Amino acid sequence: MKSRNVSPDKSRGLKIYFLLPVFLLWLPVVYVYNNGEEMRYTARPTPSIRQLQAPVMTNVSTDFNSTCKPRNRLVFIKTHKTASTSLKSIIQIYGYSRNLSFIINSENEGNGHMRSREIKLSQLLPPVSVPKRMYTKYKNNYDISTIHLVYNRTKLDYLMKKNTKYISILRNPVQQFESAFTYFGYAVKTEGNTTAEKISNWLDNPDKKAKFINNNQMYDLGMNPGYFRNKTKVDSYITKLSKEFDLVLITEYFDESLLLLRKLMCWSWDEILYIKHNERTERGELTLSIQNRIRRWNSADVKVYNYFNRTLWRKIAKYGPDFETDLQYFRQHLERLVAQCVVDTVTYAKAQGASSVIKYQVSKNTTSDCNFVAHPGLFTKLRERQNSHIIEKNSKKSRVNKTHLIPVKNHKKDRMVDVKETVEKNADFRKVVKKLVKRVIKPH
Repeated sequence: MKSRNVSPDKSRGLKIYFLLPVFLLWLPVVYVYNNGEEMRYTARPTPSIRQLQAPVMTNVSTDFNSTCKPRNRLVFIKTHKTASTSLKSIIQIYGYSRNLSFIINSENEGNGHMRSREIKLSQLLPPVSVPKRMYTKYKNNYDISTIHLVYNRTKLDYLMKKNTKYISILRNPVQQFESAFTYFGYAVKTEGNTTAEKISNWLDNPDKKAKFINNNQMYDLGMNPGYFRNKTKVDSYITKLSKEFDLVLITEYFDESLLLLRKLMCWSWDEILYIKHNERTERGELTLSIQNRIRRWNSADVKVYNYFNRTLWRKIAKYGPDFETDLQYFRQHLERLVAQCVVDTVTYAKAQGASSVIKYQVSKNTTSDCNFVAHPGLFTKLRERQNSHIIEKNSKKSRVNKTHLIPVKNHKKDRMVDVKETVEKNADFRKVVKKLVKRVIKPH
């Protein structure tokens, strides 16, 4: 049988013919989600955070998007001086990119935090596309909360959409106390040459009403301060929290905690990227004796921290055999983020004047994504956008009839009654409701 000779030109043509389909199959495609709808586009030549070259590693868990749907509903109880600003930034970037509704205190233009234990509807910016002061529409209409507020499950369940996940973060009470003591100006007001000496002097005659340095993590989690020294009450409250929170992150194991958050929320690797915020340049050295005194003063915080620290490691054990590999992969991804986005670091003094923190200088030639990650949160942008969605009911010059549902008491049970209302733009809401209720016609 004669052998068939193929010319070099024809051989090259055959190679191209067979390799072309392979090339097309490997064409990089990036998927993004916009309000739950999937869109597809080819990778851009300009680099961005979403296209950072991932480290080449084997046995790394793939993104969960193929096996579950990303969750958009999340309450983050932001505790003080626990790396909570870094975590807040992660969540705000996620929510901002999807046009989600945030709980924001409209009366606090600086950062939107709540200044008291109460959460009042009149303080809140309405959810996206909801008219201002139409409080019945606030119910179960918020997607995310990242502001400082005292945990109140009943009130939050009223505001948040169904199937919302609840998370928080805790820090070793010794380091948390020392950080808060310095940050909130107690170090400036207390006599002593060093931080340790000042803390020791303050603990000699502690102020039980002092804010931010008296079991403040348990305070943020909603416990009544009057029970901080009651061991039975503390244990009972921790049991309650363990049933109500889906995840409590631990500051000392921040990256490990983020892997659990990613799994809980079915988010991608890119969606948990971060750069540290409000990191201090100096920390006080504390003797073992002073550390023990701090633990005794913050005994409730010690208990809740120890409980959820153990819980964290039980969750890590259930993560699976890929945890260490995934953790290494994530940290290499973070290194590439910093290398791409950060040019320099600048130290500056906070308003309290007691401590300097690090601020990152972002490269001018980088993408807008870097600005989002490197700056501490997107509060101003979030507030402006949510404000822009507010629909004013009416102007003074024009009146429009609108139908709303007004809850009216009807003996043994509540019923919802459709009524037509005419509302002035600046009319007092309570007066309007009273007039509407009087106009309701009882059914035959």
